[in-house]
Amino acid sequence: MKKLTVKDVIERNIDFAKKRSERFEISIYAPITKNVYYDGSSYRVRVTKDYNRTSVNFRKLKDAIKFRDKLKKD
Repeated sequence: MKKLTVKDVIERNIDFAKKRSERFEISIYAPITKNVYYDGSSYRVRVTKDYNRTSVNFRKLKDAIKFRDKLKKD
């Protein structure tokens, strides 16, 4: 059995989200990492802290993860 790397899992989830979005013509968010989701065209960061939910979309995964880490740190 082949072990999957983190990159493989992310790519598989991205492919899944793209196929689901095209098939159903709705946004399907596939989990990429904790609090980061992909819908086929953008990455969404959803973080709840002190009962306040923040939800922001990004084009690049790197930007989404930086934003998530900043929110978690504050």
